[in-house]
Amino acid sequence: MKKSAAAAVKPESKLNASQKLEALETKITDLESKLDRAIQLLLERVNSLADTDVALAKRINAIVKAGDEGGVTTDSVKTAVVNQAATELKARVQMLIDNGLLTLDNESPITSESFVVGRELSSEGEEINPRIQFAVKSLQQEVQDSLIGKKAGESISDEKSQTSMEITEVYTINQPQVEASEEQEAEAAQDASEESVG
Repeated sequence: MKKSAAAAVKPESKLNASQKLEALETKITDLESKLDRAIQLLLERVNSLADTDVALAKRINAIVKAGDEGGVTTDSVKTAVVNQAATELKARVQMLIDNGLLTLDNESPITSESFVVGRELSSEGEEINPRIQFAVKSLQQEVQDSLIGKKAGESISDEKSQTSMEITEVYTINQPQVEASEEQEAEAAQDASEESVG
């Protein structure tokens, strides 16, 4: 143990080949670790810049749209940004419907397996947010409990924020189905093997 402690204190020129190799490996490991950390930080910053770029592009589009509609004001830009976000959210739901993952079911009460679309209203009934959408099971239990059993057209209130959410659409979340043909082929193969054995 004293030898290795003394070796660590020796200048590199007085180290033997094994000690030099060990010191070099330690330096390389430290450099790799620092490089990995630097790359991770760089990736985080690139992702952050990409998110900022998307948000900025949306804001610019909203400003241009507000200008085309008669004037650029803070309210007109906010309205355009909110409307653009609502349109994107609606498109996402349509994609889920098109892929068979959601089925519109406004007649049935909400369950923990429902997907809900609504709009946020102030205590005066003014629209604050034209579109809110979520899977019920992704919410805190207290919020889930306030939604379960409600139907499209009904509202829930938030006493803290003095707002309410009007439920505009209710969807059933469908479980992805394995292609029937693969299942049928497997069953047919099983049946065929059982028939040939018996």
